Amino acid sequence: MREPLAAPARLPYREAMLGFLAFLLILWLVLAILGFVIKGLLWLAFIGIVLVIATAAYGWVKRKAQGR
Repeated sequence: MREPLAAPARLPYREAMLGFLAFLLILWLVLAILGFVIKGLLWLAFIGIVLVIATAAYGWVKRKAQGR
């Protein structure tokens, strides 16, 4: 008889979430920089800055909550 195949390794939820938040932070920073570089898209810079702050705050709160 054949042995059953092992389930694929999955990242723990916490590591996956932190990776996703890091991706979002980088994406928001790129949008903010593009907004400052292209003067017509200055509104994009402000949205990017707000999203960076919101994502960082959300990640910090989630990390603190999981640490308890």
